[in-house]
Amino acid sequence: VFCLLWCLVGGITLKTSKICHYSPTSIVIDGAKVSVNGSSFQVRGVGYSPTPPGESLGSDYPYGDFFLDEFEGLWERDLPRIRNMGANLIRVWTWQFQKKHFKFLDTLYNKGNQSLYILVPFQLSPEIYLDLTNSSTQRQVMIDFSNFLTRYYEHPAVLGFLIGN
Repeated sequence: VFCLLWCLVGGITLKTSKICHYSPTSIVIDGAKVSVNGSSFQVRGVGYSPTPPGESLGSDYPYGDFFLDEFEGLWERDLPRIRNMGANLIRVWTWQFQKKHFKFLDTLYNKGNQSLYILVPFQLSPEIYLDLTNSSTQRQVMIDFSNFLTRYYEHPAVLGFLIGN
């Protein structure tokens, strides 16, 4: 089970250096009804975790994060197929928050044409944060999470954020 944090931009104040040249996605949740950018939105989601032949999701670079620019061939091949299936949302498991993923996000958004939205995970793994009971580790998590949100919350492909797995 994962914890889902809907980042409704109107309710959160973040410092931003205007990294992205888009307007953020507008999300309204009213009971069981969801609308995205003013239109009714029914989630048709898929889990997406591409792994090239011979690669692993383990402890070697890129640690399962195949959404970096160097793996563009994977998702350039897969995303049109996912769109053709009728999906409108993907969930990924591995996302190195220290790395930039804007090319992948731009490809998901597809200039607003059959956009795929994403739930972006923020990992609380023991490989990154050794002791979550330690107060300085907790402060670092808050700093990292704030930087993570600031980097991605305005991108229109981002529907929400996941904390943990």
